[in-house]
Amino acid sequence: MAKKIEAALDARRDPDLVIMARTDARAVSGLDEAIKRAKAYVKAGVDMIFIEAPQSVQELARIPKSVDIPMMANLVEGGKTPIVSVQELEKMGFKFASFSGSAQRAGLRAIKEVFHALRSTGRMDQMTDRIAPLSERSELLELSKYYEMDKKYGVS
Repeated sequence: MAKKIEAALDARRDPDLVIMARTDARAVSGLDEAIKRAKAYVKAGVDMIFIEAPQSVQELARIPKSVDIPMMANLVEGGKTPIVSVQELEKMGFKFASFSGSAQRAGLRAIKEVFHALRSTGRMDQMTDRIAPLSERSELLELSKYYEMDKKYGVS
C-alpha cells in the first residue's frame, strides 16, 4: 500500500488534491492493526486516513487520537460503525464525514412510495405535498443556464 501511496503522490498534479488512504483491516485483523497500517500510510505521505468499520463509539473515538492527520468517518445506517452526530465526530477529532448512500436510500424509498401510490390509486394528487415542485427541480438542475445557452447558440 505504501507503494500505491507513493505512486498517487507522484501522480498528483493539483496541490489541492487530497490523497486519502483507506484500510479495511479492522474487520479481519482488529483495530490495532488498522491503526498500525494507518500510521504506515501517514509515514508514506497521505493527507487523510479512513479506517473502515470501527465497531463501537469507543473505537471510533480512539481513531483520531491514534493517527495525527485528518481522519474521515464513514457512517452507514445498518453498517458496523455506530451512528453518531457530526458534532460528536468533530469533538472526537474527525475532519470529514461521509454518509455514503443515505440520500440514495432515502430517494429509493420515495420512489417506491410514488409507484405504490400510482399502482394502488392510479393518482398522484395525494402525493403532491411530498414531491418537490417543478420550479425546485428546475432550480436544482440550473435549467435557466441551459435555456440561456439555447438562446445564445440557437440550439434546440
